[in-house]
Amino acid sequence: MRKSHVCLGCGQEIRHVAAPLDPHYQLPVVVCPTCGQAAVRGPNRILWKKTARSAWWFSVQVGMATIVMLVVSSTILGLDLRRTISNLTSDPLMAFTTIAAVVALIAAGAWMGAALRHIVLWQLLLGFCGVLIVIVLLGAVRRPWQLWPTLRWHDVADLGQVALLVLAIVGAAAAMAQLLTRSGNQRAMAKRMRKRRKQIARLTGQ
Repeated sequence: MRKSHVCLGCGQEIRHVAAPLDPHYQLPVVVCPTCGQAAVRGPNRILWKKTARSAWWFSVQVGMATIVMLVVSSTILGLDLRRTISNLTSDPLMAFTTIAAVVALIAAGAWMGAALRHIVLWQLLLGFCGVLIVIVLLGAVRRPWQLWPTLRWHDVADLGQVALLVLAIVGAAAAMAQLLTRSGNQRAMAKRMRKRRKQIARLTGQ
């Protein structure tokens, strides 16, 4: 995705407008087609730097996605709701494990909402729901593998309850993270625009 370039005069997106070099200053100058405001366009990043940054971002997201899938699958396949609820107060280790799993799921949802905020939330959760269904079905397949694999439907029901709980926790955290991130980005953009307008007013003497 190309870097955004917003006109400081009218707020229109002008990244698609050509910026020829000024013959005197030798700087790329772009003129807004709507209001006629001229601005200097910043230099583009060097190709290898852009490629390295994209590769780093992709590797980080793949690593985080792997961690999230491990946390989600281990929670679904290892948590027994009935046993956990009945022994939650009497077994400190189970209580600690349950709290750690909830914290990990909240962190996973926060990553999904913040790092993947360019994806519409309902589409993100729909894809996550498909992953949960696959985990539940794989966890309910009868072994040994020498026989034809068959589903144990009572296991599907048990694992499905945990999967719904996981979906609720992760979805709530993702929605909250997207809301906070969007609000923070809007405040930062508004602050930057106010600063630019003050700089322009100071330079033009208005």
